[in-house]
Amino acid sequence: MFKEGVLGWEHIVTIVIGLVLVSFAIWLIVNSYRKPRTGQSPLKKQLDLLKESYARGEINEQEFKDRERELMSL
Repeated sequence: MFKEGVLGWEHIVTIVIGLVLVSFAIWLIVNSYRKPRTGQSPLKKQLDLLKESYARGEINEQEFKDRERELMSL
């Protein structure tokens, strides 16, 4: 059973799980405030790719407009 002044393995496991949960919470908070590394929003990046496809002639004007409208509605 539990000896006075000595932590049992149950207590150690509880402490480790607590530390993992606190570390994860701190990681979530830090990453939620971090800016995107590319410096460009995902929407702008997708629009740029769409414009490149149109410029290369991979899609026609109507398809470009449809996809652009779809991206802007997100």
